[in-house]
Amino acid sequence: MSHLIEIAVAAGEIDRAFALIDQAVVWLDGAQAPRPTFERRDISTDLDRALADFHAMMAGLGEFFLISGTLLGVMRDGRLLGYDKDIDVGVFDPSVAARAREAALRSFSFSTDFSSNIEGVKVRHRNGVVIDVFTHHVEGGSMWHGGRAHIWVNSVWWRPDEPLFEPVDYQGRRYLAPSDWRLYLAENYGDWQKPKKDYNASLEAPNRRIRDPRLAQLYVRQNLIKWFHRANFRMLTDAFARYESEYGCDGFLREARRVMLADPTAGRTSVSPEANSLNAAQHFDAAL
Repeated sequence: MSHLIEIAVAAGEIDRAFALIDQAVVWLDGAQAPRPTFERRDISTDLDRALADFHAMMAGLGEFFLISGTLLGVMRDGRLLGYDKDIDVGVFDPSVAARAREAALRSFSFSTDFSSNIEGVKVRHRNGVVIDVFTHHVEGGSMWHGGRAHIWVNSVWWRPDEPLFEPVDYQGRRYLAPSDWRLYLAENYGDWQKPKKDYNASLEAPNRRIRDPRLAQLYVRQNLIKWFHRANFRMLTDAFARYESEYGCDGFLREARRVMLADPTAGRTSVSPEANSLNAAQHFDAAL
């Protein structure tokens, strides 16, 4: 279902994507299939291989720099985050992203990804790791990058007489990091020195802004389905609270509460967090 929704979005069929989300809730209604608690496996070896091969592929094609969780892992932990789901890099010149796409088409190690949800290009390593190459835009004292649904806004981290980047050696290869990478991480994560699994930059980042409200709403709905399917109670209840705070208690949310939390008050306009937690905990105990 998740792949079908991504295909619908890529094709510009947004109404179809919303219809698929509604259908997913219908299918989940009354489903009794066992759902083991999901544990994301450590994929640090795959991430390292993909980043090394990307580094080799980009030789001579233009500058790219580490951002987001990739930058966080290298600078804080000295290793890529094993629980991360992809690799994130940035470019300032859009032609570099275009050359990355062309190189991936000729590469044995990479292919291009069908999704069009970022400004830049997605390339997929043959081991399954996706590398998001985000084009960064500078406007006055701010800089932003992102996709169709969300963007992330950062301060310009350099002055005219200062270098843009700090070279960083990682596993015998030289990469570029923002010269004030501490500022960059603080704007993206807040307390970036405290590890947090299941962090979702599209929903939780302090510098995240909504670009397309309808696509952003679709994304939160997808997360409700995902965390219910993975039986992750904490992330599911967080997603419910976030949806209601941003979009109100609409018909979709009431139906999702009834199905996912066995919420007898789903028809009301507001349900207390305590009631949600109790109902959800009982529902999850029964399901697991």
